[in-house]
Amino acid sequence: MQKHNNKCGRLGVLIILISILIFTACGALYIKEIYKNIIAQNEFQIQEITTQISKNIGNEVKNNLDALKLISQNLVLDDNKLTEVKFKELQEEVRKGVFVELIISDLEGNSVKSNQKKVFLKNFKFYKDAIKGKSTILEPIRKEDTEHEVLIYSIPIISYGKIKGALSGVYDINSVINRLAPEVYEKKGYSAIVNKKGEVMFTSCKDVDRVSIESLSKLFNEKKYIISCDTDIYNQGVVRYSVDNTDRYFGYCNIPFTDEWYLVMSVSVDSVFLTDINIVEKSIIILILIILAIIIVILKTKYVKKLKKAIFEDNLTKINNYYKFVIDAEKYLLKRDKEKCVVICFDILNFEFINDIYGYQVGDVMLKSISENLKLHFEKRAIYGRISPDVFGLIIELEDRENDIENLISIIMNKIGHFASIDEVYLYKKVDFTIGIYKLTNYDYIVKRLIDNAKIAMTNAKGLSGKNYLIFDENMKSKRKNAMRIEQDLKWGLRENQFELYYQPKFDINTGKVIGSEALIRWNHPHIGFVSPIDFIHIAEKNGFINDLGKWVFEEVCKTINNWKNEGIDALPVSINLSRVELYQEDLISYLNETMDKYNILRSLIQIEITETTTINDIKFINKKITQIRSMGIKIAMDDFGVGNSNFSHLKDIPIDILKIDKSFIIDIETNSKTKIVVKSVIELAKYLGLEIVCEGVENYKQLQILKEMGCSVVQGFVFSKAIITDEFKKLLLNNKEQNMESL
Repeated sequence: MQKHNNKCGRLGVLIILISILIFTACGALYIKEIYKNIIAQNEFQIQEITTQISKNIGNEVKNNLDALKLISQNLVLDDNKLTEVKFKELQEEVRKGVFVELIISDLEGNSVKSNQKKVFLKNFKFYKDAIKGKSTILEPIRKEDTEHEVLIYSIPIISYGKIKGALSGVYDINSVINRLAPEVYEKKGYSAIVNKKGEVMFTSCKDVDRVSIESLSKLFNEKKYIISCDTDIYNQGVVRYSVDNTDRYFGYCNIPFTDEWYLVMSVSVDSVFLTDINIVEKSIIILILIILAIIIVILKTKYVKKLKKAIFEDNLTKINNYYKFVIDAEKYLLKRDKEKCVVICFDILNFEFINDIYGYQVGDVMLKSISENLKLHFEKRAIYGRISPDVFGLIIELEDRENDIENLISIIMNKIGHFASIDEVYLYKKVDFTIGIYKLTNYDYIVKRLIDNAKIAMTNAKGLSGKNYLIFDENMKSKRKNAMRIEQDLKWGLRENQFELYYQPKFDINTGKVIGSEALIRWNHPHIGFVSPIDFIHIAEKNGFINDLGKWVFEEVCKTINNWKNEGIDALPVSINLSRVELYQEDLISYLNETMDKYNILRSLIQIEITETTTINDIKFINKKITQIRSMGIKIAMDDFGVGNSNFSHLKDIPIDILKIDKSFIIDIETNSKTKIVVKSVIELAKYLGLEIVCEGVENYKQLQILKEMGCSVVQGFVFSKAIITDEFKKLLLNNKEQNMESL
């Protein structure tokens, strides 16, 4: 027993010694890190001060050059010779205080000062540069009639695009010196301006030892590579350099609008951070002692709690993050009948564009509100969490799974999706979700796999017409792989000309003549084969590539119309689909105008189609864009009317010209009397509102006859023609003869 106790005692001592060694090592590393951070912080501060002063001086230089250019605009030199110059005006400019003296020179070097004294400047570099068209600043020189040093600014005098002479301004150097921060780091630092040769031109402090000033030149000669390798627009940096056995920091920065002048600020290393280091070292010693004394308490209390919170709680919404969601879901399923459980993943539709349009603050409010709604409705009966930036997860046991799923979806869409934003404009805003559902079996154990399956279903639900959720099945995994490949190949496909346009003709129901068409994009993938727009459009919308596809379609249509005109073919209006994402482009209006001007396209030959769902939740913004497009002379069509949650109020709220009735609206018009009533009512209402009507998906003559009797005048569909390639549509235009419709 005694031996055992001794062994335990020795083990305890060993553990303590190891702990002390570990914490000592940690303390040493911590001190080293603090020391490094202090150095970095002070170097950053020196650089910031240097950069700011150089910017201020550069702005002063630019302002002086601009002032000189403004003065030169009122000067006239006839035949490149000095003539009567309005010296009173020049003297008035001198009295304003920017320049102490102004000098006008002709192309021969003959010059006159603002005090009318003549000088000859032909051999001076600043004059030579000016008559070559270059604005320059001469390095400091001593003014001939005073003891003061001055700068000379010089610019060309330009009249009708030709250089007629030069205008020079003499500038008091003290104005620049005053900006050199004469007192930095308690008067222990100084600043200077040097040229690209490393020569000190002037400094902030007259009392600085001449050796220190000369060290600036030495520094620039020896450290020239530092400046030449710097990629920053200001050519800036901080170096540590020994001067007279004293370590000093030299912060340097190129002064904008000068001929490679540099501002250099110097301060001794000791004066910058010696006091800080002493304080830090003492603090670290005390900190290590405190840590050794209370480490057990810390690990058992606040540290553990904070660590758990950091690991398991979403920082923004304060609900479970992905890791905690998985852990809680595993515990939840142990006590539940898996055959009654579902995993749901849902994300916010077009969330990235909400952030782009309204800002991240509005996006954050959305996420927080959704989280609060999840707490309100599912706190005690489900596990939920934010499992990725805009995706939420939910796992719940349902009493009657097959019948309760619809009710659960309704709660998510109508309860969870409502939020109050920071702005009254968005108060009680409704968010649209895309939802994926996975039904558990008794053989499901790995929660991460269940989440992945629900997310696969969610991804497949994107782009569905009239439905915002899907239940997972195994076929979706292969679809997901295809979707990933499609996303990877989109840009490549456009670059390799794999896309082409088809045209869906529009026919006059009474004459049988083609009166226009709708441009439809198709993708012939060299390995996959034909890829349906249903499979790639929603992917392109999600990753933003739809903007590139849309611009390609628009330019191809304009190019084709222009070719038809050049061949003497009567061009007919072509409608082009624009998604919600494309409408949010800042340059949309300018792009449309520029492209149509490029191909000399009449605005009446282009129509823009938007879907009804495009306007949901953001009618004000969409209406503004629609109004801008219509003001160009382009008609707007509402496509797919009748799909999903159609709302007749949209017909009065949205400024459109054409209403396109979706094929799903008329599919049973031959046999369903209610369908006839609804379609006829829509046609009559649209006509009453002054809208043109186009019925899509007309497949047989009986449907055609019914629509004709109802007053519909334009149709699209297989009854006349499917979507055809450009060359076939061109033939159709050439043979566009009136058909006899009496037999229909």
